[in-house]
Amino acid sequence: MPFGTGHLPLLIMLLVVAVIIFGPGKLPELGSGMGKAIREFKHHTSDLRSSVMSPDPAPVAAPVVVPPSSADPVAASRDTRPAA
Repeated sequence: MPFGTGHLPLLIMLLVVAVIIFGPGKLPELGSGMGKAIREFKHHTSDLRSSVMSPDPAPVAAPVVVPPSSADPVAASRDTRPAA
C-alpha cells in the first residue's frame, strides 16, 4: 500500500478542501490537466536524459573566415580622397 494509515486523514482533508475550493464539477477537469502535465513532464525528462546519455556527435569543422582583400569591389568604389 503506497500510503500509510497515518496519511489517510490528510488525503481526505485535502480532497474536502479541493471540493470546497473548486467545486465537484471542476475536479475531473483539474485531474485531467494534472495528468497531462505529469505525462508531458515525464516525456521531456526522458528526452533530456536520453540526449545527455547519448554519445557526442562528430565534431563539426569551424567555418573559414576570409579577411577582406584590397580587390574588394565595394572598397575600391569608395572615394578615399579628402573633401575639397
